[in-house]
Amino acid sequence: MRRFPEMAGRLLDEIARAQLVPLADLPPDVVGLGRETTYRDEVTGRENTVVLVMPREADIAQGRASVFTPIGVALIGLRVGASFTWETRYGEDRQLTVVRVE
Repeated sequence: MRRFPEMAGRLLDEIARAQLVPLADLPPDVVGLGRETTYRDEVTGRENTVVLVMPREADIAQGRASVFTPIGVALIGLRVGASFTWETRYGEDRQLTVVRVE
């Protein structure tokens, strides 16, 4: 909360509305911890693939993004086809769409 109050607030909002289920019960098209997820930037058409992990396992060079990062908070719980607005580090709004979950 002290280091990243805006991010912490967004994560707390997600937690408040979350429904926790065992990974085995999570539908296969929903983003969850440990699932490889591909999303597309609708402005550039560029696709990125990440696996959401807990912070201690994060290594962006290996494609493992922390669930506590802005993209992790935005992606967790979304279904394939869902879109969300993302603000880049340069203050630009981008529309991102979940393309695939494996």
